[in-house]
Amino acid sequence: MTSPRSLLFLIALLPACSSGTPQAFSAPRTLPKAQRPVVWDAPAKDRLGLPDMGGAKTDTQDPSAAANITADTPVGWQRLPAQPEKFRHALWRVGGDAGPECYLTLGTLGGLAGNVTRWYGQFGQAAVDAETLPEVELLGGKGRLVDLTGTFGGKPDQAMLGIVLADGDRVTTLKFTGPAATLEEQRANFLALAKSMRVGGAGANPAAGKAAAGSGAAETAGKAFVGVTPPGWEQLPPQPERFRAALWGIAGQDDTECYVSGPIAGGVAGNLKRWYGQFGLDQAPALEALEVVELLGRPGRMVELYGTFGGKPGKGMLLAFVTQGDEVTTLKFTGPEAVVKSHRDRFLGLAKSLRSASASPNPQAPPIQRGQPMPGDHPPVGGAPAQTPPPPSGPFTATVPAGWTAKAGSNRFLHHTFAGDGEVYLGQLGGGLKATLDIWRGEMSQGPMSDADFAALAKVAFLGEDSVLLDLGGDFRSMSGKQIQGARMLVAARSEGNTIVFAKLVGTAAEVEKQMDSFRAFGASVRRAQ
Repeated sequence: MTSPRSLLFLIALLPACSSGTPQAFSAPRTLPKAQRPVVWDAPAKDRLGLPDMGGAKTDTQDPSAAANITADTPVGWQRLPAQPEKFRHALWRVGGDAGPECYLTLGTLGGLAGNVTRWYGQFGQAAVDAETLPEVELLGGKGRLVDLTGTFGGKPDQAMLGIVLADGDRVTTLKFTGPAATLEEQRANFLALAKSMRVGGAGANPAAGKAAAGSGAAETAGKAFVGVTPPGWEQLPPQPERFRAALWGIAGQDDTECYVSGPIAGGVAGNLKRWYGQFGLDQAPALEALEVVELLGRPGRMVELYGTFGGKPGKGMLLAFVTQGDEVTTLKFTGPEAVVKSHRDRFLGLAKSLRSASASPNPQAPPIQRGQPMPGDHPPVGGAPAQTPPPPSGPFTATVPAGWTAKAGSNRFLHHTFAGDGEVYLGQLGGGLKATLDIWRGEMSQGPMSDADFAALAKVAFLGEDSVLLDLGGDFRSMSGKQIQGARMLVAARSEGNTIVFAKLVGTAAEVEKQMDSFRAFGASVRRAQ
């Protein structure tokens, strides 16, 4: 029997099925929060997460993510293997190996305005108001279309068609670049590709496959997760276009939602700052001070906040998260403060029962107490045992300087230590280059750069190209608990499309000074693995 909530969900979809009626997503609407396909008027940084592609980590080398993206490849186009290490989660080419390239990137930072500004900057043009750009369909939602021609990458007569599908600060993009004449010819094919694209083969009826409400084992997001739906809750269809890989609501409480997002890059520090900032708080506590809870069969931590959220007072949020290296996976529950508090135990029960569908059905998490390290925390840095295997190199190769020691058990790329507290590693993040550098400045208790400061940054060889060099001194403190008094930080970073690739070194100022030449040589030797 169809519930009233399900009927409302289906009715809400009908206007989107009409090809002749424009839809205004910025105007206030009366749909329940859990059923809005895209919330265009959500406050900045109000959303977090990216779709979990059948359990795949879409920002690693796992090629299985591409298999969950379906689309109608236009005639004359060729679909190529995904390159997730370059944030191309689906990839097409027109006219052979040297032809124009079109690729989909899932769940990066920067927001609608930030990505539009960056794309205009790539063509040496001043950005327009992103909200005035035409709306087109992508992944079943409404994105904004950027259409540019001019000099791109030092080549004249180039063009770009790009679609930005935004959910707060996190966006999914489809970008098509090449000679202007070819892109004009292929414009209709590009828009048709975007319109046909779905995650997990989702069709026109996202309500299909909705699990029954009530307790019991519930499979979600194409069997990406399994868990026990709490009494009085109901499982809703996943909304990958809103980065909800699995989704629940409380029956009769349309202003509540609980969803799984991730894994995403960004680390603990940046995400804690974002979550506390959503409630107007400038400071987040140390990671070790947060309550330890179980999530996905592992010890995790929980953020619990009450107050003004999204501009509305009297709200609450429970957010359980686990980490692996720089990646964070979350279960987030929001709603009226009284409701969130009364359902706290049920939220914790769902978190404890939740599993990746590929995991064992009943993993036992080791006991852990508040203040103790958990998996994903940064333990005290020290020399690795002599027989420790090297850290993963991932998509990179490099020449490691003498005196650097492989970091035991690290998931970071080419992670090494030196002189006790010193460490250096490679990484990839989504978002804008300046904004990412400003996050690291915050770890050294320094504020954001001005545009002039950013333009004046020194250059260093990295990945075979000139890249910016961030060189900071001060007291280092990350929200994962690591502190170094009188520290110095070096970061070589460059932007590659929607990806920030970087090498980061931090230690005491005296030891980092000794490592300057080694760091420069290391950065100059870094290459993409073939």
